[in-house]
Amino acid sequence: MSFEKFTHHGHSARIAGGRPTCSIRRGGQFGFNSGARREFGLKDGYAVFYYDSANKVIGIQIVDNKDEEGTVRLRVRGSNIYLFGGSFLRYHNIPIPAKVARYNAVWSDEHGMILVDLKRKIPNANSKRREIFDEYNTR
Repeated sequence: MSFEKFTHHGHSARIAGGRPTCSIRRGGQFGFNSGARREFGLKDGYAVFYYDSANKVIGIQIVDNKDEEGTVRLRVRGSNIYLFGGSFLRYHNIPIPAKVARYNAVWSDEHGMILVDLKRKIPNANSKRREIFDEYNTR
């Protein structure tokens, strides 16, 4: 047998296949995993939300000026970074998930911001396990 030692505690990017991800939590809190934090250079600071309603894509622009109109605070907790976007989601009638919803986060040079495509939700590992479990038990 060949075993691989697990040494990636707290590295959610590894679980997401190394991709930067953005989670939207109950209450409208946005969270970026450690992969996004590293790739986009995220740190305590400020951001501004944008929304392309035709394509259902959220844009998050990192800004230096806390006095810029529409800024929200970015906060670091451990290896992740969070910001509150409940009012943004409600304003644009974007459903706030009952459970955590995860999406790939990508940098757009064209727009100078992080993009989160709401049409491309990452399946929850637990829901996939439940699907496999249910399929197995119905045989």
